[in-house]
Amino acid sequence: MSSRLEALKALLADNPTDAFVHYGIANEYYKAAQLEECVSTIHQYLKLADDEGAVYRMLGHSLLRLGRKDEAKVAFEEGIKAAEKHGHPSMAEEYREVIDFDLS
Repeated sequence: MSSRLEALKALLADNPTDAFVHYGIANEYYKAAQLEECVSTIHQYLKLADDEGAVYRMLGHSLLRLGRKDEAKVAFEEGIKAAEKHGHPSMAEEYREVIDFDLS
C-alpha cells in the first residue's frame, strides 16, 4: 500500500464524511489497479458529493477493466448527466464516445 493511500486513510478515519478524501483514496486504488476497492470507494464518494463528472471516468474505466460492461455503461451515462449539469460538454462527449466505441 502506498504511503499516500495510508495517509489518506488516516485522514478518512478522522473525518469519514470528507468527500475529497474518498475521491483521493479511489484515485490511489485506481492507480494501483485495485479496481474493486476503487469502485466501492467511488460509490461512497458519490453518496457525499455532487461530482461534476470526472469521477465517472474512473468509475466507468474501472468497471470496464473488471469486465462489468453493463455497469460501466451506466456509469458513463451518469457521467454524461453530471457533466452536462455542470457545463462540461467536452467531458459529456468523451463519455458518449466511450459508450459508442467501447460499449456498443
